[in-house]
Amino acid sequence: MHHGLDLANMIFLAYPFEPIAMRRLLLVACVLTLSGTPAWAEAPNANGQTYIVKLGDSLSTIAAQKGLSLNKLIVANPQVLDPDLIQIGQQLFIPMPGVRTATPAIKVTTPPVKRPRPRLFAFVKPPDRGLPGNREGAASRGCFKAFQPTLTALVPDSNLGLTISGHPTFFWLTPEAPTQGFQLEFRLTEVNSQQLDGPVRYETSFQSHSAGITSLTLPSDLAPLSEGQTYHWYVSLICDPADRSGDVVVDGWIKRVSPEPTLTTSLQQVELVDYPAVYAEAGLWYDALKTLVALKRLAPEDVVLQERWQSFLGTVGLENLAQQPIRPLITLEPKP
Repeated sequence: MHHGLDLANMIFLAYPFEPIAMRRLLLVACVLTLSGTPAWAEAPNANGQTYIVKLGDSLSTIAAQKGLSLNKLIVANPQVLDPDLIQIGQQLFIPMPGVRTATPAIKVTTPPVKRPRPRLFAFVKPPDRGLPGNREGAASRGCFKAFQPTLTALVPDSNLGLTISGHPTFFWLTPEAPTQGFQLEFRLTEVNSQQLDGPVRYETSFQSHSAGITSLTLPSDLAPLSEGQTYHWYVSLICDPADRSGDVVVDGWIKRVSPEPTLTTSLQQVELVDYPAVYAEAGLWYDALKTLVALKRLAPEDVVLQERWQSFLGTVGLENLAQQPIRPLITLEPKP
């Protein structure tokens, strides 16, 4: 077998009664546990080279480092089924900038078919004390009172979450919009030793027309967050652009930390479907959330993943959001 369709058919024959959502996860497990090396990744060639994924990598930062657009890197690596689902040790094909490269074929050598079952896990809260914040927005002066649930930041009940990523992804619940939609604003600031807001590191605004779990990843051309530094982020629902005093605002805190020496080994010993559990047990809220959401995007109807999603949100008192739809990822490309 020499292409993805054969692999998918093999999974269908092996598990004919599995729902489509589970077969998708089986495909992920197979592609990421190939015993053979993809033919196009055996050695560098005139059209590109290989790259081995390491802890903390993301497709967007790899693309920026190699001078590529995120879309070109995704097209060159069809084995990556979601931009947020890459595995430590996985080989990526890096096409040469400016060279039009045909989609490489994946060489499959009868991989072991495993039925991934996410293990039970609990979020280990960071030792830092909680920080002041408002993760649930309250409508002011009648702004969108009719729309429930309200704007909500997906952060622990301490309001502080940890990450090992220099370009993390932030999540919040966007409420149902009126027919004309509404404008959202995201802002990230550095904080000083007194936990007071300092310089703005990044801000952007965009129009929203759909309710659900919304996410935004910092653009890869932005300087990475500093290890040991705490940041304060806000999402504002702009009720009246002419009078910002009526905005609905939620906020949360994020701190980038150095990964524990054992984290890479722990991740290498599990399937990708168990990455959220490893991150959660290490107290890395934002990394666990990002990976779990990506798995749910890939298999939205999978019952086991839904149970884990409900459990994960329940550890921080957000279980009421577990049935909310997950919206497409907002990935901001570097400016030309």
